[in-house]
Amino acid sequence: MEWLSVDRIENGIAVCEDENRKKQEITLENIEGTPREGDMIFWDNGKYHISAEETVKRREQILRLQKSLFGE
Repeated sequence: MEWLSVDRIENGIAVCEDENRKKQEITLENIEGTPREGDMIFWDNGKYHISAEETVKRREQILRLQKSLFGE
């Protein structure tokens, strides 16, 4: 499954990055629900969907990395 991270929302467009840091622009009408910056989305049945579970998982990974880098 391909995951995209919502980088920012601009003028009805979600600017997303894939795991290779390639940018994709997706209109908000093509995303089920209301995405926020940092949300993880995936494609299924003709629409993008937000995954709360994957979003939490990725945010926890980032926090662990920050703590290891900064010794907190």
